[in-house]
Amino acid sequence: MKTMKFFPISGIVLSAFLIFGAMTVQAQGRSRATDFSRFSVSLGGGFSSSEDHRGLLNLGAEMQMALSSRLRLGLGVGYLNNLRGHNGDMDRGYNNQGGGMMNGRQGMGQKESGSFGWNDQMNGPGNQLRVVPVSLNIYYLVPMGRKWNVYAGAGASYNFGSFREGTLNQHKRAMGGQAGLGVEFRLADRLRLVAEGGYRFLEFHKLSRPEVPINLLDQLLSGWRNFINALMGRSLDIPTQPQEKYYDLNLNGFTCRMGVKFGF
Repeated sequence: MKTMKFFPISGIVLSAFLIFGAMTVQAQGRSRATDFSRFSVSLGGGFSSSEDHRGLLNLGAEMQMALSSRLRLGLGVGYLNNLRGHNGDMDRGYNNQGGGMMNGRQGMGQKESGSFGWNDQMNGPGNQLRVVPVSLNIYYLVPMGRKWNVYAGAGASYNFGSFREGTLNQHKRAMGGQAGLGVEFRLADRLRLVAEGGYRFLEFHKLSRPEVPINLLDQLLSGWRNFINALMGRSLDIPTQPQEKYYDLNLNGFTCRMGVKFGF
């Protein structure tokens, strides 16, 4: 399914959060917790998962502007990395399990027969995935006391992807989206702790498959079997249809991040 088809879902989720927030706000006027600078910068880090159980490092920074006491607009940049280039184990769950190449349904860690894909069978630091999303988000804030705020947000992103598979390096761009919930705790007038979780919609299309080295022994054995079959009147071994040249990479998944926010 195309990534853009998920944007209406994000709108529905955000609308539900807005209605819930409006129903829970107490009629106490504006809480001190909403008193914050018109502009703020948040920095945070955490982890992200995908639907095929891949773990990713998740870093991000965002500049926010308050449109009103409840609405905020945010422009952010992030970084996703599977840490394979640093001898990490975050993607251990999608290493080679004895089978095939990547495709849009299975993700980067699953393989079809006789192909290469995102495993530890090669020399060097291993395969690496890096994505830099640039996002635009809208937030709705609900004060929950003198120090606490909760918020719901959703938006779109433009993602710059870099993928290394052995000696093959490729770069792709893709549109995506995200939606989620967060909480703020005020430490000082211009400093807050922030924790948030959500869901990311992202898919890269038409990534090239790495070339598979020719196995001369298999070719010789196949030729010998066909020679014997021809002498005995048997049907010949017909090579299987070659796999498609391209595949899609699905990175939909849950995200969580914690950090700090500075007002100015």
